[in-house]
Amino acid sequence: MASGRLPIIQLEWNDMSERIFGESRQVLADMLRRYGYRLYRATDEGDLTPAGADSAPGEIFAVLQRE
Repeated sequence: MASGRLPIIQLEWNDMSERIFGESRQVLADMLRRYGYRLYRATDEGDLTPAGADSAPGEIFAVLQRE
């Protein structure tokens, strides 16, 4: 990739950032958005559906949007 960014990042979305650092997941979601990523969650069928910082714990995928 020309920008040097990963096309997709898999995250374990949980409440550890808030419990350990006192920060919500919104901080990370905002940073990823500034770098061109959008958050998604996989359905049982394997499709990606939009997700947000307030999504339930589990796997979240940050997908780099095409410019």
